[in-house]
Amino acid sequence: MIAMYQPDHYRVADLSQLHALMRARPFATLVSNGTLGLDVSHLPTVPKDDPPNGMIECHLSRANPH
Repeated sequence: MIAMYQPDHYRVADLSQLHALMRARPFATLVSNGTLGLDVSHLPTVPKDDPPNGMIECHLSRANPH
């Protein structure tokens, strides 16, 4: 797995705090590099409390060209 660099002063280790943020802001942005440049789609999300760290379910419409 590739992880994004997180400077120590921005790192949050409290899972309950992270899950609360995801529930308060239930959207994600999917960005990928397409043939014509960047493709960007906004996704509604539903955080799940599955062990050990949780999971995020999201929805991308089949009609979305992304």
